[in-house]
Amino acid sequence: MKIGITTRLNEENILAVKPEYIKYLEENKLSPVVLKYDDIYLDEKIASCDGFIISGGDDIDPSFYGESNKNCLCTLKEIDLLDKRIVEYCANNKIPLLGICRGMQAINVFLGGSLYQDIPNHKDRFHEVVGMDPLFEDKFSINSMHHQAIKDLAKGLKVIAICAEDENIEAVMHEDLPIIGCQWHPEQMASSFSSKALINKFKEYLDSYGKTAKIFS
Repeated sequence: MKIGITTRLNEENILAVKPEYIKYLEENKLSPVVLKYDDIYLDEKIASCDGFIISGGDDIDPSFYGESNKNCLCTLKEIDLLDKRIVEYCANNKIPLLGICRGMQAINVFLGGSLYQDIPNHKDRFHEVVGMDPLFEDKFSINSMHHQAIKDLAKGLKVIAICAEDENIEAVMHEDLPIIGCQWHPEQMASSFSSKALINKFKEYLDSYGKTAKIFS
């Protein structure tokens, strides 16, 4: 199945996808489709996909959740708008979506939620997470590379994991749609139980929705 994955600006200021994402998909027999906001074939590529991953990256412009910029390291507005398009497209058409780090934040924001613009003790470290859904273990360790977190949870989302230290939201799942997100980077710890659980849930969504979702698009 084809999985659209959003690009981010790399160190050379070029739109790209980190190789860990590509490997994560290919090892699970999924075919990545790279999505760039300035691609003249973007519409056709989106329409060809069975599911999507919104990748990690810089901060979402807080104007999308009704706030001024206090501590955000914002990316290009065009990148935000492509994330918004993907979230809305998946929600409106019941297409499987996995959000990773910023990608989970994008799901929350573009479904109507908001973010804490800056939180302590979550950047460049590992910490314990409490699983709140049978998908995960009761407690497990994850990588942490973010400085923002979900504040107001969007309607329809439910919390499925929290940080053991401060109870910030670490993973969400939609109650009715094939949408799931995590605050950590499963592609960088692909052999862990939690990373396998996430990709297997995403594949379960693809089996249930991916082939038929385009009927409604």
